[in-house]
Amino acid sequence: MKSIFEIDPNFTTDMNIDLSGLDIYDAEQTPFKLHGLFREGDRFRRIPEELAKEVSPGVLSLHANCSGGRIRFKTDAEEIAIIVSSGIFYQGSNSSVLGMAGLDLYADGVCRMIFTPPMNLKDGYSSRCNFDDGSLMRNITINMPSYGDIKKLYIGLSQGAKLLPPDDYEITKPIVYYGSSITQGGTASRPGNIYQNVVLRSFEADYINLGFSGSAKGEDNIGDYIAGLDMSLFVMDYDHNAPSVEHLKNTHERFFKRFREKQPTTPVLMLSRPEYVQSKNALERIDVIESTYKNAIARGDKNVYFICGKELMKYAGGDGMADTWHPNDLGFHSMGRVISEFLTDNKERIFGGK
Repeated sequence: MKSIFEIDPNFTTDMNIDLSGLDIYDAEQTPFKLHGLFREGDRFRRIPEELAKEVSPGVLSLHANCSGGRIRFKTDAEEIAIIVSSGIFYQGSNSSVLGMAGLDLYADGVCRMIFTPPMNLKDGYSSRCNFDDGSLMRNITINMPSYGDIKKLYIGLSQGAKLLPPDDYEITKPIVYYGSSITQGGTASRPGNIYQNVVLRSFEADYINLGFSGSAKGEDNIGDYIAGLDMSLFVMDYDHNAPSVEHLKNTHERFFKRFREKQPTTPVLMLSRPEYVQSKNALERIDVIESTYKNAIARGDKNVYFICGKELMKYAGGDGMADTWHPNDLGFHSMGRVISEFLTDNKERIFGGK
């Protein structure tokens, strides 16, 4: 029997491509701009390695996954390539290699290229794509993989193409998201489809993704680190990783209050787990989160907000799940759309009209 690669060559992905006719650039050098990540040691990271060691083995394993990482620039290149040096990457039965370790490219807010890793990805790959509408100056965003570490990234552009800094985001002070595998982007078919990127494309606000699959449990040390970050909004989304309702009771309001000690006026948006049909367990958890929210309001907090998980899934309904727990692309789109609408309605209160 023929393999799918023999039947349809479009399923084939080369690990090493011909890079002739391209100028090769280090993506960490100007005028490229890195968002959501920083360089520490031999790879990109989302939090410092020493902090990750203190929080938990799970966070240590995941902290260098590049979820939410973006490289941005402007160019009129007709062809763009990536050359990736990889570290660890994860693959689950409910996710594709592309969803976990792939990169995708948006030009002026529209997905135009998919950089698909090979099935036998080990330590890196390269991929090359071209625009079929010619040489035009475009704002480019390359989204990094949700569950893969990257040691080094190079970008190839058509020889002689212009390369300029990207246009600034409308809101340059980032939104910080903290939460579970859903926050990290698990089960999205590619990184551009995680809910934070849906929000970004509608709302033009920079962000940092601190989603840690199975490992966001409201620990004091990660909470104190987050409270020390400069941000425009904090999205508190770790319901799914609290091992029990009792754990959520013991950590949720404590986590919020510790954040408030350092950031008394920063807007905070609390989310419950995205479920269109609310289970008994989900309803009990909603009560805990709403209690934190209502207690803050009663204390006079004027910059705290709450969105229920059922509301998050309103544009997807029961078709928004990839498995029992995680949204599919439709579910992520619904989450992003609901949050974007909320931010639009409250833009002046949260962002000062910016």
